[in-house]
Amino acid sequence: MRIFGNICRAGSGKIGYTLLMHAIVNNPKLQQFVSDQLQSGKFSSADEIIETALARMMDEELLSLSSGELAEIEAADAEISRSEAVDFEVFAKKMRSQFRD
Repeated sequence: MRIFGNICRAGSGKIGYTLLMHAIVNNPKLQQFVSDQLQSGKFSSADEIIETALARMMDEELLSLSSGELAEIEAADAEISRSEAVDFEVFAKKMRSQFRD
């Protein structure tokens, strides 16, 4: 698989990143699956099939987090909701000064 990226500027002037993907599927079973999905009308393109598969893989990875990891994420979200989050630059400066001494 070769992946190419392009930096682009949107009409708003913001810089974004566009990812162009070219995938070559050599496995005959996967080729047939993609063909069947396209013929069924479930997907409009092979790109859409790959994007859906990658999104599902990402969801599965999130679901594979331990209960402790999920609890830490929820605690961090709660801190942010209560405006208890610390700016990274402030934190980094504090850590640098603490460990330089």
